[in-house]
Amino acid sequence: MIEQYLAKAPKRFLSYAMGLTKDIDDANDIIQEAIISIWRSRDRTNDLSDGYFKYVLKQKFVSLIRKQKKNMQLLLDSEPISHNDALTKFYLKELDQIVDTANPLHRDVFRLNMAGYKFREIAEMLDIPEGTAVGSMRYIRIKIKTKLLEHA
Repeated sequence: MIEQYLAKAPKRFLSYAMGLTKDIDDANDIIQEAIISIWRSRDRTNDLSDGYFKYVLKQKFVSLIRKQKKNMQLLLDSEPISHNDALTKFYLKELDQIVDTANPLHRDVFRLNMAGYKFREIAEMLDIPEGTAVGSMRYIRIKIKTKLLEHA
């Protein structure tokens, strides 16, 4: 019984989770975490209702927000890792050259990804399949890695 309920949960609660997170990936993440949590406590949980599942989803959402705030604070508090400004500038210049000489599609995917967009969003913006966006990023990362390893 619990297996059937949890198997249908992602479809049943996606809109509810989207209302909390406003992001499809985060919504799917908290649904998966809720399913795992309920599955682990299945021996102690007698009342498996929609209300209980929504309660667990809210708890997972709160945990997600706390983790994001903690990670943001760690980023704000940390010092830049740059110990050698000349070397850093050299690598950034080299990176710019590699990206500038890349295929325009690879270049656009790389820059949008570095700006923080997800592959799904990039695919929508560039009107390409998501797999093409992922492949373009993989290609340019390999190209960058190869170039930088030549200097190491």
